[in-house]
Amino acid sequence: MNKKINELTYKTSENLILKSEAIEVIRCVPGKKFPMTNENTELSSITKRKNRWWIEVKEKKFEVDDLYIILNDQRSNELHYFQIKKSKIKPQSIFKHRKDYPDTLEIFIAIDRPDFLVQNALKPPLYLKKFHKGSIRYEKKFIYVGPQERV
Repeated sequence: MNKKINELTYKTSENLILKSEAIEVIRCVPGKKFPMTNENTELSSITKRKNRWWIEVKEKKFEVDDLYIILNDQRSNELHYFQIKKSKIKPQSIFKHRKDYPDTLEIFIAIDRPDFLVQNALKPPLYLKKFHKGSIRYEKKFIYVGPQERV
């Protein structure tokens, strides 16, 4: 069975990608081995209203395993992926907690900056660039999935 590693099929009109699809694309990068799973990976696409990437992470995710972050730039069809080793940072001293969910950290990341500036870091400046492991472009195909016809 042949598999096109950089081609995704979207079932909506938005350029969104599922986390499992993004992980699959990155796993197929030659020479790169990342133990990414749905549990240890966070994905964000650019938000329409704020024009930035926005991620919410439970604080305990930093304690259990390395955290992987995938940023989907749907304007250029590019995935940027990062690995934050659990021993490298203390997230509670860097990222802001949500007021309504104190065990959840909010991370806002600037678009159009090659250093991936975290806009709401407690100790600015914080750049995700130092955790950047690579970027990969993907192709997208749109298919129309409309209402089912009555039989």
